[in-house]
Amino acid sequence: MRGSVANIIFYEREGKECMRSKPTRVRQTRATRKSAGQFGKAAQISRVLREGLSPILYNSKERGLMHRLNNALLQWLLDNGAGKIKSSTHLPFINGFQLYQETPLESRFKVPLSVNWDGQNLVTLDIPALIPVKHISAPAGTKTVRLEIGITDCALKDFTSSGNHITVIEIPYNSVKIPAQQVKLPFTRKPGRIALVALALKNGPKSKWGLPGKFNEKWEPAGIVGASYR
Repeated sequence: MRGSVANIIFYEREGKECMRSKPTRVRQTRATRKSAGQFGKAAQISRVLREGLSPILYNSKERGLMHRLNNALLQWLLDNGAGKIKSSTHLPFINGFQLYQETPLESRFKVPLSVNWDGQNLVTLDIPALIPVKHISAPAGTKTVRLEIGITDCALKDFTSSGNHITVIEIPYNSVKIPAQQVKLPFTRKPGRIALVALALKNGPKSKWGLPGKFNEKWEPAGIVGASYR
């Protein structure tokens, strides 16, 4: 992440996230010290969440993604001020976050998605009925698209994760209507943790060897479709 918050300048040096104070003759304020601490916290949370979603990402350690997610998490933390973070399923700066910059997920996967966090040991992603060639944009010659859906979390206190769960849905790319479906993700929301549901749209069937194909960011977007803090 690059930029500044209060009197702290964030920059990258030799591939590592660094920070320093802006030149000043006055002492750092409490707010400045807090901003610096929150920056480190955001970077740790980002690392754990990206690792949890790595099975659906082509490169979870890509620097652009790292910087942008670090910044989004920092803004979310600072937005909560000094008070205790309230339980919520709408997290500013996180809900709708695009994991790749070139193409927004909703511009290629054109149906509204919703996440239900109320189930016991279960999170549900609701996908409306759709006609693939109408509601999904794909390059010419595409015969199959797939939805790779991942869920993971991170504890804000000790930066541990409960793990992750990945579901892959393959869809024939044609004009046959597909009924609405609920994708059930076995997962337990735990106190003090931020949890994310992400969806990556990919072209073609999954390799029988489990290897990733050639990545085309223009046609294969990914984004956070649900976020929760408990």
